[in-house]
Amino acid sequence: MMVRMMEPQSEGIPIEVYCFAAVTAWTQYERIRGDVFDHLLSIRRRWACGYIRRRRART
Repeated sequence: MMVRMMEPQSEGIPIEVYCFAAVTAWTQYERIRGDVFDHLLSIRRRWACGYIRRRRART
């Protein structure tokens, strides 16, 4: 897993989360990805952090 902090914005400090798995089965990968984000969302309250989801424009 790699987490990158981006330039601070008016809403806060955005992060990018990169996860890598050694599995090739799609369903296992989706389960792992879901577990990681469930954990991130559950622990964010410890630091009084919120989240804002913005979609990136595709180029």
